[in-house]
Amino acid sequence: MSNDLTDTEPPRRSWVTGKRLIGIAITVLIMLRVGVDLMPIRVQIGPETTYIDGPLKEDGTPDYAAYLNEQWSKGVTPDQNAAVDLIHAFGPSIINEDIREEYFQQLGIELPPFEGDYYIDFLTYMEQNGSDWRTNPSEMDRLEVMRSEAMTRPWSADEFPEFSKWVQRNEEPMAAILAASDQPRYYSPLVSPEDAGLLFVTLELTQKTRDATRILLMKTMLAIQNGDISRAVDLSLAGHRLSRLVSEHPTLIGQLVAYAESAIASVGDEQIILSGQLSAQQAIEYRSRLSELPEFQPMKEVIDLGERLMSLDAMVMFHQGRISGEDIGRKVALQWAFDPNPSMFVFNGMLDEINVAMDESDSKERLRKLEAIERRYDVRPELWNLKMLIGLLFSTRIAVSEQVGKMMVSLTAPSVVRVVGSELRCEIRQELVDMGYALADYRAETGSFPKSLESLVPEQLDELPIDPYSGGVYRYKLTDGGFLIWSVGPDGFDDGGRDHDGADDIAFGDRPREEE
Repeated sequence: MSNDLTDTEPPRRSWVTGKRLIGIAITVLIMLRVGVDLMPIRVQIGPETTYIDGPLKEDGTPDYAAYLNEQWSKGVTPDQNAAVDLIHAFGPSIINEDIREEYFQQLGIELPPFEGDYYIDFLTYMEQNGSDWRTNPSEMDRLEVMRSEAMTRPWSADEFPEFSKWVQRNEEPMAAILAASDQPRYYSPLVSPEDAGLLFVTLELTQKTRDATRILLMKTMLAIQNGDISRAVDLSLAGHRLSRLVSEHPTLIGQLVAYAESAIASVGDEQIILSGQLSAQQAIEYRSRLSELPEFQPMKEVIDLGERLMSLDAMVMFHQGRISGEDIGRKVALQWAFDPNPSMFVFNGMLDEINVAMDESDSKERLRKLEAIERRYDVRPELWNLKMLIGLLFSTRIAVSEQVGKMMVSLTAPSVVRVVGSELRCEIRQELVDMGYALADYRAETGSFPKSLESLVPEQLDELPIDPYSGGVYRYKLTDGGFLIWSVGPDGFDDGGRDHDGADDIAFGDRPREEE
Protein backbone atom coordinates (compact mmCIF):
# COMPACT_ATOMS: atom_id res chain seq x y z
CA MET A 1 0.00 0.00 0.00
CA SER A 2 1.30 3.44 -0.81
CA ASN A 3 2.85 5.21 2.15
CA ASP A 4 2.15 8.72 0.90
CA LEU A 5 -0.52 9.22 3.56
CA THR A 6 1.97 8.83 6.40
CA ASP A 7 5.02 10.52 4.93
CA THR A 8 7.23 11.81 7.74
CA GLU A 9 8.96 14.53 5.72
CA PRO A 10 7.51 18.01 6.33
CA PRO A 11 6.13 19.78 3.29
CA ARG A 12 8.52 22.35 1.91
CA ARG A 13 8.37 25.39 -0.29
CA SER A 14 10.06 24.08 -3.43
CA TRP A 15 11.09 27.53 -4.56
CA VAL A 16 13.03 28.74 -1.50
CA THR A 17 16.31 27.43 -2.88
CA GLY A 18 15.52 28.99 -6.23
CA LYS A 19 15.00 32.38 -4.65
CA ARG A 20 18.40 32.12 -3.02
CA LEU A 21 19.87 31.35 -6.43
CA ILE A 22 18.18 34.48 -7.71
CA GLY A 23 19.80 36.40 -4.89
CA ILE A 24 23.27 35.26 -5.91
CA ALA A 25 22.85 35.67 -9.68
CA ILE A 26 21.08 39.00 -9.66
CA THR A 27 23.28 40.46 -6.90
CA VAL A 28 26.33 39.89 -9.09
CA LEU A 29 24.49 41.36 -12.07
CA ILE A 30 23.41 44.46 -10.19
CA MET A 31 26.80 45.08 -8.61
CA LEU A 32 28.29 45.16 -12.12
CA ARG A 33 25.91 47.89 -13.22
CA VAL A 34 25.10 49.61 -9.94
CA GLY A 35 26.32 52.95 -11.26
CA VAL A 36 23.68 53.18 -14.01
CA ASP A 37 20.82 54.67 -12.00
CA LEU A 38 22.16 56.04 -8.75
CA MET A 39 18.88 57.01 -7.14
CA PRO A 40 17.80 55.39 -3.87
CA ILE A 41 14.75 53.17 -4.30
CA ARG A 42 11.81 52.90 -1.94
CA VAL A 43 9.11 50.29 -1.87
CA GLN A 44 5.94 51.92 -3.14
CA ILE A 45 2.96 51.22 -0.88
CA GLY A 46 -0.16 50.41 -2.86
CA PRO A 47 -2.53 47.67 -4.08
CA GLU A 48 -0.52 46.97 -7.26
CA THR A 49 2.80 46.65 -5.42
CA THR A 50 2.70 45.84 -1.70
CA TYR A 51 -1.02 44.88 -1.91
CA ILE A 52 -1.61 46.07 1.68
CA ASP A 53 -0.95 49.53 3.13
CA GLY A 54 -0.30 48.53 6.73
CA PRO A 55 0.77 47.86 9.33
CA LEU A 56 4.20 49.21 8.44
CA LYS A 57 7.60 48.50 9.97
CA GLU A 58 9.96 51.25 11.10
CA ASP A 59 11.64 51.19 7.67
CA GLY A 60 8.31 51.97 5.99
CA THR A 61 7.77 48.52 4.44
CA PRO A 62 4.70 46.37 5.18
CA ASP A 63 4.76 44.07 8.19
CA TYR A 64 3.20 41.15 6.36
CA ALA A 65 3.48 38.74 9.29
CA ALA A 66 1.68 41.17 11.59
CA TYR A 67 -1.07 41.63 8.99
CA LEU A 68 -1.64 37.87 8.56
CA ASN A 69 -1.57 37.29 12.32
CA GLU A 70 -4.12 40.05 12.82
CA GLN A 71 -6.44 38.56 10.19
CA TRP A 72 -5.98 34.96 11.37
CA SER A 73 -6.45 35.68 15.09
CA LYS A 74 -9.68 37.69 14.78
CA GLY A 75 -12.20 36.37 17.29
CA VAL A 76 -9.80 33.75 18.69
CA THR A 77 -9.27 33.53 22.45
CA PRO A 78 -6.84 31.14 24.20
CA ASP A 79 -9.67 29.10 25.72
CA GLN A 80 -11.08 28.27 22.27
CA ASN A 81 -7.79 27.91 20.38
CA ALA A 82 -6.75 24.37 19.41
CA ALA A 83 -3.11 25.51 19.29
CA VAL A 84 -3.11 26.04 23.07
CA ASP A 85 -4.25 22.46 23.71
CA LEU A 86 -1.71 21.16 21.20
CA ILE A 87 1.07 23.02 23.03
CA HIS A 88 -0.10 21.25 26.19
CA ALA A 89 0.19 17.97 24.28
CA PHE A 90 3.64 18.52 22.75
CA GLY A 91 5.25 20.96 25.19
CA PRO A 92 6.79 24.40 24.64
CA SER A 93 10.19 23.08 23.57
CA ILE A 94 8.89 22.31 20.06
CA ILE A 95 8.81 26.07 19.42
CA ASN A 96 12.12 27.47 18.18
CA GLU A 97 14.00 29.07 21.06
CA ASP A 98 14.70 32.18 18.98
CA ILE A 99 11.00 32.99 18.65
CA ARG A 100 9.59 31.32 21.77
CA GLU A 101 9.01 34.43 23.87
CA GLU A 102 7.32 36.34 21.04
CA TYR A 103 5.31 33.26 20.01
CA PHE A 104 3.73 32.71 23.42
CA GLN A 105 3.10 36.41 23.86
CA GLN A 106 1.10 36.44 20.62
CA LEU A 107 -0.58 33.15 21.52
CA GLY A 108 -1.82 34.84 24.69
CA ILE A 109 -0.65 32.32 27.29
CA GLU A 110 2.20 31.96 29.76
CA LEU A 111 5.13 29.79 28.75
CA PRO A 112 4.24 26.27 30.03
CA PRO A 113 6.80 24.25 32.05
CA PHE A 114 9.45 22.52 29.95
CA GLU A 115 9.19 19.38 32.04
CA GLY A 116 5.89 17.54 31.84
CA ASP A 117 3.97 14.56 30.54
CA TYR A 118 4.28 15.61 26.91
CA TYR A 119 4.04 13.57 23.73
CA ILE A 120 7.04 11.40 22.97
CA ASP A 121 7.56 9.82 19.56
CA PHE A 122 7.82 6.05 19.19
CA LEU A 123 11.52 5.79 18.31
CA THR A 124 12.55 8.06 21.19
CA TYR A 125 10.41 6.01 23.56
CA MET A 126 12.00 2.77 22.36
CA GLU A 127 15.50 4.23 22.74
CA GLN A 128 14.69 5.28 26.29
CA ASN A 129 13.63 1.70 26.96
CA GLY A 130 16.81 0.06 25.70
CA SER A 131 16.33 -0.28 21.94
CA ASP A 132 19.52 -0.01 19.87
CA TRP A 133 17.74 1.01 16.66
CA ARG A 134 20.25 3.80 15.96
CA THR A 135 23.09 1.30 15.48
CA ASN A 136 21.11 -1.84 14.61
CA PRO A 137 19.50 -1.74 11.12
CA SER A 138 17.46 -4.89 11.71
CA GLU A 139 15.96 -3.40 14.87
CA MET A 140 15.15 -0.21 12.99
CA ASP A 141 13.44 -2.23 10.26
CA ARG A 142 11.43 -4.15 12.87
CA LEU A 143 10.18 -0.97 14.51
CA GLU A 144 9.34 0.66 11.18
CA VAL A 145 7.32 -2.37 10.09
CA MET A 146 5.49 -2.37 13.43
CA ARG A 147 4.64 1.32 13.13
CA SER A 148 3.52 0.94 9.51
CA GLU A 149 1.29 -2.02 10.33
CA ALA A 150 -0.29 -0.20 13.27
CA MET A 151 -1.24 2.65 10.93
CA THR A 152 -2.75 0.56 8.14
CA ARG A 153 -4.77 -2.18 9.85
CA PRO A 154 -6.33 -3.13 13.19
CA TRP A 155 -3.82 -4.40 15.75
CA SER A 156 -3.84 -5.65 19.32
CA ALA A 157 -1.70 -5.16 22.42
CA ASP A 158 -0.76 -8.85 22.29
CA GLU A 159 0.48 -8.48 18.71
CA PHE A 160 2.53 -5.32 19.31
CA PRO A 161 3.13 -5.04 23.07
CA GLU A 162 5.85 -2.39 22.70
CA PHE A 163 3.61 -0.25 20.58
CA SER A 164 0.76 -0.67 23.03
CA LYS A 165 2.97 0.54 25.89
CA TRP A 166 4.03 3.56 23.84
CA VAL A 167 0.39 4.45 23.19
CA GLN A 168 -0.34 4.12 26.92
CA ARG A 169 2.64 6.37 27.68
CA ASN A 170 0.99 9.06 25.54
CA GLU A 171 -2.45 8.90 27.17
CA GLU A 172 -2.22 12.37 28.74
CA PRO A 173 -0.98 14.06 25.54
CA MET A 174 -3.74 12.18 23.71
CA ALA A 175 -6.34 13.78 25.99
CA ALA A 176 -4.95 17.21 25.08
CA ILE A 177 -5.05 16.32 21.37
CA LEU A 178 -8.70 15.28 21.66
CA ALA A 179 -9.45 18.53 23.50
CA ALA A 180 -7.77 20.42 20.64
CA SER A 181 -9.92 18.63 18.06
CA ASP A 182 -13.05 19.85 19.87
CA GLN A 183 -12.04 23.52 19.70
CA PRO A 184 -13.71 25.87 17.20
CA ARG A 185 -10.53 27.67 16.03
CA TYR A 186 -6.82 27.20 15.33
CA TYR A 187 -4.31 30.05 15.50
CA SER A 188 -0.55 29.49 15.76
CA PRO A 189 1.24 32.86 15.37
CA LEU A 190 3.56 33.43 12.42
CA VAL A 191 6.86 34.50 13.96
CA SER A 192 10.29 34.48 12.30
CA PRO A 193 13.72 34.65 13.96
CA GLU A 194 15.01 38.23 14.17
CA ASP A 195 12.01 39.45 12.18
CA ALA A 196 13.43 37.74 9.07
CA GLY A 197 10.11 37.77 7.22
CA LEU A 198 7.41 35.29 6.28
CA LEU A 199 9.77 33.20 4.17
CA PHE A 200 11.60 32.15 7.34
CA VAL A 201 8.62 31.62 9.62
CA THR A 202 8.91 28.26 11.35
CA LEU A 203 5.78 26.13 11.57
CA GLU A 204 6.74 23.63 14.28
CA LEU A 205 3.30 23.26 15.85
CA THR A 206 1.43 23.01 12.56
CA GLN A 207 3.79 20.30 11.34
CA LYS A 208 3.48 18.48 14.68
CA THR A 209 -0.27 18.18 14.21
CA ARG A 210 0.43 15.32 11.79
CA ASP A 211 1.87 13.35 14.70
CA ALA A 212 -1.38 14.07 16.52
CA THR A 213 -3.43 12.70 13.63
CA ARG A 214 -1.21 9.62 13.36
CA ILE A 215 -1.63 8.64 16.99
CA LEU A 216 -5.39 9.16 16.63
CA LEU A 217 -5.25 6.74 13.69
CA MET A 218 -3.28 4.15 15.69
CA LYS A 219 -5.81 4.38 18.53
CA THR A 220 -8.59 4.01 15.96
CA MET A 221 -7.04 0.75 14.73
CA LEU A 222 -6.68 -0.52 18.30
CA ALA A 223 -10.33 0.28 19.06
CA ILE A 224 -11.48 -1.59 15.93
CA GLN A 225 -9.49 -4.65 16.96
CA ASN A 226 -11.00 -4.48 20.45
CA GLY A 227 -14.52 -4.33 18.98
CA ASP A 228 -15.18 -0.82 20.28
CA ILE A 229 -16.48 0.59 17.01
CA SER A 230 -18.10 3.65 18.62
CA ARG A 231 -14.73 4.64 20.09
CA ALA A 232 -13.07 4.04 16.71
CA VAL A 233 -15.60 6.30 14.99
CA ASP A 234 -15.06 9.07 17.56
CA LEU A 235 -11.27 8.89 17.16
CA SER A 236 -11.46 8.96 13.37
CA LEU A 237 -13.80 11.95 13.49
CA ALA A 238 -11.34 13.74 15.81
CA GLY A 239 -8.65 13.33 13.14
CA HIS A 240 -10.94 14.84 10.52
CA ARG A 241 -11.85 17.74 12.82
CA LEU A 242 -8.18 18.44 13.46
CA SER A 243 -7.48 18.58 9.72
CA ARG A 244 -10.22 21.20 9.29
CA LEU A 245 -8.77 23.29 12.11
CA VAL A 246 -5.27 23.21 10.64
CA SER A 247 -6.81 24.32 7.34
CA GLU A 248 -7.29 27.75 8.94
CA HIS A 249 -3.54 28.27 8.49
CA PRO A 250 -2.98 31.03 5.91
CA THR A 251 -0.14 29.38 3.93
CA LEU A 252 0.19 26.63 1.34
CA ILE A 253 2.23 24.54 3.75
CA GLY A 254 -0.59 24.72 6.27
CA GLN A 255 -3.07 23.51 3.66
CA LEU A 256 -0.82 20.62 2.60
CA VAL A 257 -0.55 19.53 6.24
CA ALA A 258 -4.34 19.70 6.57
CA TYR A 259 -4.84 17.60 3.42
CA ALA A 260 -2.31 15.03 4.67
CA GLU A 261 -4.15 14.78 7.99
CA SER A 262 -7.47 14.25 6.23
CA ALA A 263 -5.88 11.44 4.22
CA ILE A 264 -4.45 9.87 7.39
CA ALA A 265 -7.86 9.95 9.09
CA SER A 266 -9.47 8.34 6.03
CA VAL A 267 -7.29 5.25 6.54
CA GLY A 268 -9.15 4.73 9.81
CA ASP A 269 -12.46 5.14 7.97
CA GLU A 270 -11.44 2.38 5.55
CA GLN A 271 -10.85 -0.11 8.34
CA ILE A 272 -13.96 0.93 10.29
CA ILE A 273 -16.08 0.21 7.20
CA LEU A 274 -14.26 -2.98 6.16
CA SER A 275 -14.51 -4.39 9.71
CA GLY A 276 -18.24 -5.00 9.29
CA GLN A 277 -18.91 -3.80 12.85
CA LEU A 278 -21.06 -0.79 11.92
CA SER A 279 -24.82 -0.98 12.16
CA ALA A 280 -26.85 0.78 9.47
CA GLN A 281 -27.80 3.48 11.97
CA GLN A 282 -24.17 4.02 12.98
CA ALA A 283 -23.12 4.37 9.34
CA ILE A 284 -25.89 6.90 8.70
CA GLU A 285 -25.07 8.90 11.82
CA TYR A 286 -21.34 9.02 11.07
CA ARG A 287 -21.97 10.12 7.49
CA SER A 288 -24.06 12.93 8.90
CA ARG A 289 -21.38 13.95 11.41
CA LEU A 290 -18.75 14.04 8.67
CA SER A 291 -20.96 16.16 6.43
CA GLU A 292 -21.42 18.70 9.24
CA LEU A 293 -17.68 19.36 9.59
CA PRO A 294 -16.43 22.78 8.47
CA GLU A 295 -15.14 22.99 4.91
CA PHE A 296 -11.43 23.23 4.25
CA GLN A 297 -10.29 26.78 3.62
CA PRO A 298 -10.57 27.29 -0.16
CA MET A 299 -7.17 27.12 -1.81
CA LYS A 300 -8.07 30.21 -3.80
CA GLU A 301 -8.19 32.26 -0.59
CA VAL A 302 -4.88 30.86 0.63
CA ILE A 303 -3.14 31.68 -2.65
CA ASP A 304 -4.74 35.10 -2.94
CA LEU A 305 -3.70 36.30 0.51
CA GLY A 306 -1.19 34.15 2.40
CA GLU A 307 0.95 33.13 -0.56
CA ARG A 308 0.68 36.50 -2.22
CA LEU A 309 1.95 38.27 0.89
CA MET A 310 4.69 35.70 1.48
CA SER A 311 6.16 36.25 -1.99
CA LEU A 312 5.79 40.03 -1.83
CA ASP A 313 7.58 39.96 1.52
CA ALA A 314 10.39 37.96 -0.10
CA MET A 315 10.76 40.62 -2.79
CA VAL A 316 11.04 43.35 -0.15
CA MET A 317 13.65 41.30 1.70
CA PHE A 318 15.56 40.74 -1.53
CA HIS A 319 15.59 44.49 -2.15
CA GLN A 320 16.96 44.96 1.38
CA GLY A 321 19.70 42.37 0.79
CA ARG A 322 18.30 40.03 3.44
CA ILE A 323 17.95 36.96 1.24
CA SER A 324 21.12 37.05 -0.84
CA GLY A 325 23.40 37.37 2.18
CA GLU A 326 24.61 39.59 5.00
CA ASP A 327 27.43 41.31 3.10
CA ILE A 328 27.03 45.09 3.47
CA GLY A 329 28.21 45.79 -0.06
CA ARG A 330 25.60 43.53 -1.56
CA LYS A 331 22.91 45.09 0.59
CA VAL A 332 23.82 48.56 -0.59
CA ALA A 333 23.91 47.42 -4.22
CA LEU A 334 20.48 45.85 -3.97
CA GLN A 335 18.90 48.79 -2.17
CA TRP A 336 20.26 51.26 -4.73
CA ALA A 337 19.97 49.25 -7.95
CA PHE A 338 17.13 46.73 -7.61
CA ASP A 339 13.66 48.24 -7.85
CA PRO A 340 11.20 45.73 -6.31
CA ASN A 341 8.13 47.61 -7.47
CA PRO A 342 8.02 46.26 -11.07
CA SER A 343 8.63 42.76 -9.65
CA MET A 344 5.69 43.15 -7.29
CA PHE A 345 3.53 44.45 -10.13
CA VAL A 346 4.36 41.38 -12.27
CA PHE A 347 3.72 39.00 -9.38
CA ASN A 348 0.38 40.57 -8.47
CA GLY A 349 -0.63 40.33 -12.11
CA MET A 350 0.02 36.61 -12.09
CA LEU A 351 -1.94 36.14 -8.86
CA ASP A 352 -4.86 38.05 -10.34
CA GLU A 353 -4.80 35.72 -13.36
CA ILE A 354 -4.72 32.72 -11.03
CA ASN A 355 -7.76 34.08 -9.18
CA VAL A 356 -9.73 34.24 -12.43
CA ALA A 357 -8.65 30.70 -13.35
CA MET A 358 -9.63 29.41 -9.90
CA ASP A 359 -13.21 30.53 -10.52
CA GLU A 360 -13.51 27.91 -13.29
CA SER A 361 -16.07 25.35 -12.07
CA ASP A 362 -14.79 22.45 -14.18
CA SER A 363 -11.78 21.01 -12.32
CA LYS A 364 -9.93 19.76 -15.40
CA GLU A 365 -10.39 23.07 -17.20
CA ARG A 366 -9.30 24.90 -14.05
CA LEU A 367 -6.03 22.97 -13.93
CA ARG A 368 -5.52 23.49 -17.67
CA LYS A 369 -5.83 27.27 -17.25
CA LEU A 370 -3.45 27.27 -14.29
CA GLU A 371 -0.90 25.25 -16.24
CA ALA A 372 -1.18 27.78 -19.09
CA ILE A 373 -0.42 30.59 -16.63
CA GLU A 374 2.56 28.64 -15.34
CA ARG A 375 3.94 28.20 -18.86
CA ARG A 376 3.46 31.86 -19.69
CA TYR A 377 5.47 33.00 -16.65
CA ASP A 378 8.00 30.16 -16.76
CA VAL A 379 11.51 31.66 -16.77
CA ARG A 380 13.45 29.00 -14.86
CA PRO A 381 16.89 29.72 -13.36
CA GLU A 382 18.48 27.11 -15.64
CA LEU A 383 17.42 29.28 -18.59
CA TRP A 384 19.44 32.26 -17.41
CA ASN A 385 21.96 31.98 -20.20
CA LEU A 386 24.90 34.28 -20.74
CA LYS A 387 23.19 36.13 -23.59
CA MET A 388 20.25 37.06 -21.37
CA LEU A 389 22.47 38.23 -18.50
CA ILE A 390 24.61 40.35 -20.82
CA GLY A 391 21.43 41.88 -22.21
CA LEU A 392 20.32 42.81 -18.72
CA LEU A 393 23.64 44.50 -18.04
CA PHE A 394 22.77 47.11 -20.67
CA SER A 395 19.11 47.39 -19.73
CA THR A 396 17.40 50.00 -17.61
CA ARG A 397 16.89 49.39 -13.93
CA ILE A 398 13.16 48.93 -14.55
CA ALA A 399 13.87 46.26 -17.19
CA VAL A 400 16.16 44.42 -14.77
CA SER A 401 13.52 44.55 -12.03
CA GLU A 402 10.78 43.33 -14.37
CA GLN A 403 12.95 40.37 -15.40
CA VAL A 404 13.69 39.54 -11.76
CA GLY A 405 9.96 39.70 -11.09
CA LYS A 406 9.31 37.18 -13.85
CA MET A 407 12.02 34.91 -12.45
CA MET A 408 10.48 35.04 -8.98
CA VAL A 409 7.03 34.41 -10.41
CA SER A 410 8.29 31.37 -12.31
CA LEU A 411 9.45 29.81 -9.06
CA THR A 412 6.06 30.15 -7.36
CA ALA A 413 3.63 29.30 -10.17
CA PRO A 414 4.46 25.56 -10.30
CA SER A 415 3.77 25.28 -6.57
CA VAL A 416 0.35 26.83 -7.10
CA VAL A 417 -0.55 24.26 -9.77
CA ARG A 418 0.57 21.37 -7.58
CA VAL A 419 -1.34 22.45 -4.49
CA VAL A 420 -4.52 23.06 -6.48
CA GLY A 421 -4.18 19.44 -7.60
CA SER A 422 -3.77 18.46 -3.94
CA GLU A 423 -6.98 20.29 -3.10
CA LEU A 424 -8.85 18.30 -5.74
CA ARG A 425 -7.39 15.02 -4.43
CA CYS A 426 -8.66 15.94 -0.96
CA GLU A 427 -12.14 16.71 -2.31
CA ILE A 428 -12.22 13.40 -4.17
CA ARG A 429 -11.14 11.49 -1.08
CA GLN A 430 -13.95 13.11 0.91
CA GLU A 431 -16.46 11.87 -1.67
CA LEU A 432 -14.97 8.38 -1.55
CA VAL A 433 -15.19 8.29 2.25
CA ASP A 434 -18.83 9.39 2.08
CA MET A 435 -19.61 6.63 -0.43
CA GLY A 436 -17.76 4.19 1.80
CA TYR A 437 -20.15 4.85 4.67
CA ALA A 438 -23.08 4.56 2.26
CA LEU A 439 -21.69 1.12 1.35
CA ALA A 440 -21.43 0.27 5.06
CA ASP A 441 -25.10 1.20 5.48
CA TYR A 442 -26.04 -1.05 2.53
CA ARG A 443 -23.96 -3.92 3.89
CA ALA A 444 -25.54 -3.64 7.34
CA GLU A 445 -29.01 -3.77 5.76
CA THR A 446 -28.39 -6.57 3.24
CA GLY A 447 -25.46 -8.58 4.62
CA SER A 448 -22.99 -7.80 1.82
CA PHE A 449 -21.58 -4.98 -0.25
CA PRO A 450 -23.42 -4.36 -3.54
CA LYS A 451 -22.15 -5.60 -6.89
CA SER A 452 -22.41 -2.10 -8.33
CA LEU A 453 -22.65 1.44 -6.98
CA GLU A 454 -26.01 1.89 -8.73
CA SER A 455 -27.54 -0.25 -5.97
CA LEU A 456 -26.96 2.60 -3.51
CA VAL A 457 -29.46 4.84 -5.35
CA PRO A 458 -31.89 6.01 -4.04
CA GLU A 459 -31.78 4.43 -0.56
CA GLN A 460 -28.26 5.45 0.48
CA LEU A 461 -27.44 8.10 -2.15
CA ASP A 462 -29.68 10.45 -4.12
CA GLU A 463 -27.31 10.13 -7.07
CA LEU A 464 -23.84 8.83 -7.79
CA PRO A 465 -21.07 11.46 -7.65
CA ILE A 466 -18.91 12.00 -10.72
CA ASP A 467 -15.15 11.48 -10.92
CA PRO A 468 -13.81 14.88 -12.07
CA TYR A 469 -10.89 13.18 -13.81
CA SER A 470 -12.94 10.77 -15.93
CA GLY A 471 -16.25 12.58 -16.27
CA GLY A 472 -18.05 9.35 -15.33
CA VAL A 473 -18.94 7.63 -12.07
CA TYR A 474 -16.15 6.46 -9.81
CA ARG A 475 -14.75 2.97 -10.48
CA TYR A 476 -15.89 0.23 -8.09
CA LYS A 477 -15.30 -3.46 -7.56
CA LEU A 478 -15.69 -6.12 -4.91
CA THR A 479 -12.50 -7.58 -3.45
CA ASP A 480 -11.60 -10.46 -1.16
CA GLY A 481 -11.30 -7.93 1.67
CA GLY A 482 -14.48 -6.03 0.85
CA PHE A 483 -14.58 -3.35 -1.85
CA LEU A 484 -12.54 -0.74 -3.66
CA ILE A 485 -13.73 2.64 -5.02
CA TRP A 486 -11.37 4.86 -6.98
CA SER A 487 -10.82 7.85 -9.22
CA VAL A 488 -8.67 7.40 -12.31
CA GLY A 489 -6.51 10.32 -11.18
CA PRO A 490 -4.91 13.21 -13.07
CA ASP A 491 -3.63 11.14 -16.00
CA GLY A 492 -7.16 9.90 -16.76
CA PHE A 493 -5.89 6.31 -17.03
CA ASP A 494 -7.50 3.56 -14.98
CA ASP A 495 -4.73 1.87 -12.96
CA GLY A 496 -7.14 -0.41 -11.11
CA GLY A 497 -6.99 1.65 -7.93
CA ARG A 498 -3.18 1.59 -7.65
CA ASP A 499 -1.41 4.73 -6.44
CA HIS A 500 2.20 3.53 -6.57
CA ASP A 501 4.83 2.51 -9.16
CA GLY A 502 3.89 5.42 -11.40
CA ALA A 503 0.12 4.95 -11.02
CA ASP A 504 -1.92 7.93 -9.80
CA ASP A 505 -5.38 6.58 -8.99
CA ILE A 506 -7.07 7.91 -5.85
CA ALA A 507 -8.56 4.93 -4.04
CA PHE A 508 -10.53 4.09 -0.90
CA GLY A 509 -11.35 0.74 0.68
CA ASP A 510 -9.37 -2.47 0.26
CA ARG A 511 -6.50 -0.69 -1.49
CA PRO A 512 -3.85 -2.70 -3.37
CA ARG A 513 -0.53 -3.06 -1.59
CA GLU A 514 2.67 -2.05 -3.35
CA GLU A 515 3.60 -5.63 -4.17
CA GLU A 516 0.28 -6.21 -5.94
